[in-house]
Amino acid sequence: MKKEAYEVLSTVELRQLAREHGFRGAAVASARKEDLVALLIGDRATLATPTLETAAAGLRASIPDAPIATAAPTGDSLADVIAAAISGKVSAGVDESAVREIATDAITSHEAETEAARIEQIEQIAGEVMAEQGSGIRHTSIVMPERAEPVDLGDDMMHWQLTQVLAWVRADVPVWLWGLPGGGKTHLGRQIAGILDLEPYVMSIDETTTANKLLGFQNLVSGDFVSGWLYKPYKEGGLAVIDEMDTGNPGIIAALNALLANTHYMFPNGETVERHTDFRVLACANTNGTGAVAGYTARQRLDAATLDRFAVVQFGYDTGLEMQIACGIQSETEPWKPTTAASETQCVAWVEWVQAVRAMCGDSVLVSPRPSLLGVKALRAGIPADEVASALVMALCSDDTKTRITRGCGDPLEMIKKARKAAA
Repeated sequence: MKKEAYEVLSTVELRQLAREHGFRGAAVASARKEDLVALLIGDRATLATPTLETAAAGLRASIPDAPIATAAPTGDSLADVIAAAISGKVSAGVDESAVREIATDAITSHEAETEAARIEQIEQIAGEVMAEQGSGIRHTSIVMPERAEPVDLGDDMMHWQLTQVLAWVRADVPVWLWGLPGGGKTHLGRQIAGILDLEPYVMSIDETTTANKLLGFQNLVSGDFVSGWLYKPYKEGGLAVIDEMDTGNPGIIAALNALLANTHYMFPNGETVERHTDFRVLACANTNGTGAVAGYTARQRLDAATLDRFAVVQFGYDTGLEMQIACGIQSETEPWKPTTAASETQCVAWVEWVQAVRAMCGDSVLVSPRPSLLGVKALRAGIPADEVASALVMALCSDDTKTRITRGCGDPLEMIKKARKAAA
């Protein structure tokens, strides 16, 4: 494929392609879009210069017979020396701005009298950066800002996208998780519920599932209210895992729209219930909700207003996890890692981008205010802008439409970077 064909894909799609081509490891799991494109088209010249920002050294390690250069200290400032020292020690994807901030703090608060003391100081700061930036997400534990201690997964095995879906759920964005069967979507839902200390409510639906079963009904004989499956988690909190979402009757699924989007909902007994702050929704499906495809002929085409309420996230197979389950060999697949939480300036830039897309696309693509609202939540949770755009704006767009949006409104990831630089 040509470079232009890759550039219209999201970072998630590019990572999946890289894995399908045999590339593995932390570099691929956390690489930025431009590096993944260079990797897939074989542009080794672009990857030949290692920098802290692009983590190109990690990508080169995935390419057979590629030369590996060593980063040397550049510049005279302590910040440059520290950055060079750290570049060979931390995992790919480290945020250079964080390194620079820590280095600046060190410069203003410490002045080494000898060269030996200076080197010791650099090593100490490098270790601090590694502790802060390099150990946020691990195979056996997950670090969350609101928790004092990491969440220990124990012996439970971890799909590389667990941390990605967890970030969306933590941000209070309903997730439409779709992918081929057997990948572990439902199990992942139970894992997320355990990590967040939420009660899991798992239900598989089909074309015979009724709104009464989901929302409840008033018994005409006794007059009693028979609560539906979603009543308790909506009122008391919990993670509702709706399995086989795309097999349900589209009209019935559309009945959930108000419940998913609003802070209050009137159930069939006439009771208006306030949405619990810990109510979360994870819908699992084999398609993205646009209808039947080869091999999944019973899948329904859902209303655009329903899909507009979800972040549409594609869920792939984890080959490392597959090997671990089948053969007991420890998985080497690196988990998805969040980026730095977006600033207020970046959030404003995101909303402006969504509005520009709406103005350009008109009625050809549904771009309601929800991508603005949900997108800000996601950006503040550390989900990269290109992934947010892919899940909330361009998930159901054709490749031509994606190209038209990117050319007409700009790349959302670059837009966020520019907003950060402008605010600096």
